[in-house]
Amino acid sequence: LLGEDPEILDLRSTTIRQILGNQWRIDAEFRNDPRNHALFVRLLECKGNLSNQLQRMTRYGILGSYLPEFGRIVGQMQHDLFHVYPVDAHTIQVVRNMRRLANQSEAERFPIASHVCKNLPKPELLYIAGLYHDIAKGRGGDHSQLGATDAALFARRHDFNEQEVRLVTWLVEHHLLMSATSQREDIDDPDVIHRFARLMGDQIHLDYLFSLTVADMNATNPTLWNQWKGALMRQLYLATRDALARGLENPVNRLEWIESSRTEALELLAAEGISEARCRAIWGEIGDDFFLKEKASAISRCTRQVWEQGDRNPIIYLENAGVEDATATRVFVYTSGIDNVFSKIAAALDLLNLNVVDARLYAPGEGRTLNLFYALDDHGQAFADNTQRVRQVTRALRDILTQPMETLPKPNRRVSRQLKQLTTGTAAFINNDEHGQTRIMVLTPDRPGLLAHLGRIFLECRLTVHSAKIATLGERVEDSFYVTRADGLPLCDQDLCEQLRTRICAELDQRNREEIAATDALREMPLRA
Repeated sequence: LLGEDPEILDLRSTTIRQILGNQWRIDAEFRNDPRNHALFVRLLECKGNLSNQLQRMTRYGILGSYLPEFGRIVGQMQHDLFHVYPVDAHTIQVVRNMRRLANQSEAERFPIASHVCKNLPKPELLYIAGLYHDIAKGRGGDHSQLGATDAALFARRHDFNEQEVRLVTWLVEHHLLMSATSQREDIDDPDVIHRFARLMGDQIHLDYLFSLTVADMNATNPTLWNQWKGALMRQLYLATRDALARGLENPVNRLEWIESSRTEALELLAAEGISEARCRAIWGEIGDDFFLKEKASAISRCTRQVWEQGDRNPIIYLENAGVEDATATRVFVYTSGIDNVFSKIAAALDLLNLNVVDARLYAPGEGRTLNLFYALDDHGQAFADNTQRVRQVTRALRDILTQPMETLPKPNRRVSRQLKQLTTGTAAFINNDEHGQTRIMVLTPDRPGLLAHLGRIFLECRLTVHSAKIATLGERVEDSFYVTRADGLPLCDQDLCEQLRTRICAELDQRNREEIAATDALREMPLRA
């Protein structure tokens, strides 16, 4: 009634006492009564404040009694900095976000997600997936699979048809898939998009999963969602939608994509008076990945900078990336004869309190490098509109790139108290992908100077870094690096891979211990009178 009648504002204290005094009546017989099943589905379908009603039911013990699996997560803490709410509060917030996405007020902040959510054929299926996506946390095992089993039992018990049961089950089981793909995979690669589209199967699954993922990410941590992550999600959704519309039997031809991007870039540059011969001289022996991953407009602007700045070394150019809103600042660096460029750029950006979210490195040959770093300021915003900040970054990059590695200043950011308390060990995973590169995935506590340190390890192991995907999840980072040996081949020697993995874990863990010890020593120093 509270959900269906907006004139009923709240419950009287006498009603609350009646609810609390009769909670014992919600037993197995009550839970299996079809009339109560119909009432709960009616609640999910109501137009009122569904999340407020679920919150009331949680507060008075009704929801946990009716759904014992939900009762087990009430008040359950999540001991990390990624989740800031207990599991039950996070779950209710997910449902609240789902309802908000369908409101016009959210259309400006989430234009695509709002449109998609408003047009879902049965939004109550989305709410059920939201209720059950984390319901198995704390039981041990994979909470996605365990939660999917619970969701299927709920849906069948409440008389949803088998197609709807399969959709809800699939959503709960795969609720982490879209965020993981957008942040960890190279979504500029048409092969990645095609694989993801095959997992979706159709537009319905994509729309429901997109809505669930946006609601979930925004209910996890107020600082987790930013323009960059939003742009990645939109890019993955739109590219997958196009792949499904084109048909899974008609994947994008990589060679055609590369040639189309190269041709478009040459046309843009020709319009500015830069000849094809000059462009090809700047690009040199750069690999096809450059034209596969970068937009023709970005390629043309970066190429024009090299042409305009001539013999300057390094050539540095900053601009905001994004279609309508700035999602990150693109830091373009073109060098000749400078060693260890990745580590030096990472160190410079870290010293300026800038957070790298993506990095791509290309080799035109003859000792040259073309580097694209995407960075955000400490507020999670792009910063290329700030002229003073751009000059500061340009000056720092120029100074550090021309210094030897051993003279680089050390990170000056302290480890926060929260990060210090939640320190865990480092894990590294090494495997080869289908494009002839080795993927090194590093899971470790977030620390200043991390990228520069990893860059040093790769340099000393004579590895070439081609790209990096940076994902910060609360107190931990999950960074993926795509590397090859100096001869361009992937790492195939398992013993060498194990030595590299062991070294990464040992050095980062030792570094973390030293930084925490140094922080403790500073705090214990006596204050001067």
